[in-house]
Amino acid sequence: MKETIELEPHEIIEKGVGKHEGDEFAEFNNISRSSYEKWSRRPCSDESPSSTGLINPIKRMDRIFDWFLLRNPSMAVALVERYLRKLRRFRERQNVEPLTQCEYRARLAKVIAENTDVVTALVSGAPLSVVQKEMSEYQQELDQLMVRLEHCEKGKLGLTNEGREL
Repeated sequence: MKETIELEPHEIIEKGVGKHEGDEFAEFNNISRSSYEKWSRRPCSDESPSSTGLINPIKRMDRIFDWFLLRNPSMAVALVERYLRKLRRFRERQNVEPLTQCEYRARLAKVIAENTDVVTALVSGAPLSVVQKEMSEYQQELDQLMVRLEHCEKGKLGLTNEGREL
């Protein structure tokens, strides 16, 4: 496994935003350019009294996580799992492969069939937790299929006709 370097919160922002992307980052986060610049510098502290940065949202999330660890560990786990899910979904979207028309139809039929199973479970009085789990799995399948369809429409990937681009 690739070893990662542990970065301070301000370093993550400093290194994660390109030299000419500060305005775009600020606009995306609905903050001023000045706030972005302060977030990307070391914040003032007892160890670093001359620093001119501000505590950024990453550091604030660290503090929330630490509080959960102390007071409600299950919510600390939920927070970590939230970001792992976001990362997993991103990676899944990056590894999308073209589908043949037959594969696309088969996947669509499977998603529709699973949706029918969820409705059947709901009608037959299945516990709410079972229905929620089924709906979540159905939504993930549908999301993956829609991502592939979006890629096809944008020309990034095409549906293929048994190996030939359509």
